[in-house]
Amino acid sequence: MAETIHVFLETKGRCGKIVTIVKGFTRSKDFLETLASALKKSCGVGGTLKGSTIELQGDVRQLSKSILEKQGFLVKL
Repeated sequence: MAETIHVFLETKGRCGKIVTIVKGFTRSKDFLETLASALKKSCGVGGTLKGSTIELQGDVRQLSKSILEKQGFLVKL
């Protein structure tokens, strides 16, 4: 069964700037670092990995959703 990943926007505590949050992973840190790097490159944005949450700069929900679905994840916006 595929993991369910949640993708949403957040602006709280970021001086009004939009950040796309990708969370719900249960995989290893090495896998998440590789996935975060691939998402940043594919979306053409900056971002970071905080714990098991990936943060991407800007509103890239649809693009990150399609990338994650290609890798076999079940994505909810």
